[in-house]
Amino acid sequence: MPEAASPWVEKITIGDTLRATARRHPDRPALVFRQFDVRRTYAEFDRDVDQAARALLGLGIGKGEHVAVWATNWPQWV
Repeated sequence: MPEAASPWVEKITIGDTLRATARRHPDRPALVFRQFDVRRTYAEFDRDVDQAARALLGLGIGKGEHVAVWATNWPQWV
């Protein structure tokens, strides 16, 4: 059975990790979809994630609620 995560790890979210990476490496590629000729840097991806988060909040979806997307692997869904 895996050991419990360290307390500091449990407080870090995926969003926190993305923001930190975007600050450190804003111009590095974060997403590459060659078949669609789409590339997003960490700064662009962070901006897109913030926009999606604001849209979810606007729909009344808040912290602690679950959201799922069942879709094909398209850049629009990331």
